[in-house]
Amino acid sequence: MAIGVDGTIHIAWWEVRGEGVMVIVYSSSRDGANWSRPYDVSDGRLSSMFPSIAVDPKGVVHLVWMQKQDQGFDVLYSSLSEGSWSPPENISNSEGISQRPKIVTDSKGKTHVLWYDNRRGSFVLYHSWRTGEKWHRPKNAGLVEWFITDDPEFGLAAGLAVDSNDNLHVVWTDIYDGKQDVFHSSWNGTVWEKPKNISLKGKSPREHFICTEASGNSHVSWVDEDVVWYTHSEDKTWAIPREMNDKVKANLLPSLFSDQSGGMHLAWSGEFSGNKQLLYRHFDGKSWSNLSRLTDARGQPFGVSILGTSPGKLHVAWVNAVDGIDQIFYQQGSPSELIKSRLVER
Repeated sequence: MAIGVDGTIHIAWWEVRGEGVMVIVYSSSRDGANWSRPYDVSDGRLSSMFPSIAVDPKGVVHLVWMQKQDQGFDVLYSSLSEGSWSPPENISNSEGISQRPKIVTDSKGKTHVLWYDNRRGSFVLYHSWRTGEKWHRPKNAGLVEWFITDDPEFGLAAGLAVDSNDNLHVVWTDIYDGKQDVFHSSWNGTVWEKPKNISLKGKSPREHFICTEASGNSHVSWVDEDVVWYTHSEDKTWAIPREMNDKVKANLLPSLFSDQSGGMHLAWSGEFSGNKQLLYRHFDGKSWSNLSRLTDARGQPFGVSILGTSPGKLHVAWVNAVDGIDQIFYQQGSPSELIKSRLVER
């Protein structure tokens, strides 16, 4: 999910159509109640998955995804401007597997994409950016020169964000000295800083999410087995990670949002009393709220995305499996309006 400067809400997802072909689907809404007809952005001939969406300051929508090719997978890109989608463009052009791309746009409208690629044998992070209509040749970001992983199960879901100074920030999991840990690096437009381990000794950290605040500090969340972890930086010093789910079993895909007042909003999919729920906590600048529930008990919610616009207004989108069918849900409102109940049982 992404929200434009005019308040338009943009959502992209992947679903199965026809004879098992997975396609990338897009829809938008000005008010959160009336949504445009879902549109297949991919060509529909080859399976596509894991879209990432962003909106630039001019309101142009940028979308990337991974799509099956004759040899492996590539990263494809398309943009929506003045009501029309551009033809999908292959921006990775890899002879191997390019996967799980993430996209952001900076204050000048420059578009950045980061993905994992094994064109050199091991999966490493590649970075490309777009100036005008031209994509720069993909470059190995050099973030795993020290931390090489040969196992495609690790590091495939890196998190990407851009701060107010247009510096890029990325987090990912990798193996170092036989341990799996979460690493952070930033790019100032010229070079990537040396990766820094920001986690405690992990078991299987995955599904990272990163956001930045106006001051340039970063906030990161990830899931390690059944635990949601959170940490943040201040003047490039990272806090000790803390457990956020209060022993309620966590599943996948945490999402973070930093509001204009310095508050943090964290949502993820977890299990409570035998049912999957969307769970939520809020940091008001002093302390974290108690664990709360955003959804009713019916269904199997996962894949949450949380953002905010005007002060106190949140937007939440997620996938919910109801009667075996995956559907996209959305709601908006203040935290008190969205919270279904406080979780007080243990």
